[in-house]
Amino acid sequence: KIAILVAITFSIMLPLIAYAEQQQIVIDKQNIQSIDSYGKYNQSDYTNFYNASNLFDGLVNSWSFWSDYGQSGISVDFKNPLPKPVCSIEIGVFNPQNTTFTMSLNNRTINAVLNAPNILGTIDPCVFDVKTLKMDFNAQNKWTSISEIKLFTNSTVQPPPIETCSPRNHVE
Repeated sequence: KIAILVAITFSIMLPLIAYAEQQQIVIDKQNIQSIDSYGKYNQSDYTNFYNASNLFDGLVNSWSFWSDYGQSGISVDFKNPLPKPVCSIEIGVFNPQNTTFTMSLNNRTINAVLNAPNILGTIDPCVFDVKTLKMDFNAQNKWTSISEIKLFTNSTVQPPPIETCSPRNHVE
């Protein structure tokens, strides 16, 4: 008997699947039409220093935050809609107090709790053409202090091309 060895070569074609990657939407200060806030100590020396414009300055330190006491909030109006849809948000919280809040992007409302130093939230579906951002904090008898608000969009990213090999070789 003679054994015949037959080599069969085949390849598997895998589809290239695109995936979403978060990309921060940098808030251009020139695009901010107005930033307003309210609360028990609004328009005091304290809130004039710890004001809402600190929320978009890219700094996270012991003095660059917004803070107010009791029922309070902020609102931001943009001159032009943000250039990309908002798909997620990160809120830096200074000394979290388990404060419930409502955030509105245009007419979309989201309810959450400030219960950790960084609050991460996905907005599904994404909000397009954001022209206003508003946050209202339900903080009875306590302070709310926010260090930074970051908005993110999802960018579609194609995976790198699959390497091909000659027969009897493989990619490690």
